[in-house]
Amino acid sequence: MYAVASITSAVRRDGAGIAVTVIYTNEAATVAALHAVHDFARGLPAVVRVPMLLTVPYPLPLDRPQVNVECLLRRLRMDAPVEVRLCRDAWEGVRNRIPPSTLVVIGKGRECR
Repeated sequence: MYAVASITSAVRRDGAGIAVTVIYTNEAATVAALHAVHDFARGLPAVVRVPMLLTVPYPLPLDRPQVNVECLLRRLRMDAPVEVRLCRDAWEGVRNRIPPSTLVVIGKGRECR
């Protein structure tokens, strides 16, 4: 079992509820993580965001990823809107773009044990 940050630190200052970020890993794992958040936050006001950190290699301009982002989003069947974030390094994208007081949930696949 892993320690989870206290809920009070994830409560948004504007009173809109608990800020939860579910990092997109793959469709199945992210859907499972969204269901876990739904069960966890039942009865609590929660603002859920799903960023997909899309790494763009250095030879390409940052605004020109290797895949068509619109096509990628159309293929997804998610319970929440996915925000595509273009970055050079996924972990830097997490560190720089998610507020420190946010509760973060990451789904894992079967291969991660």
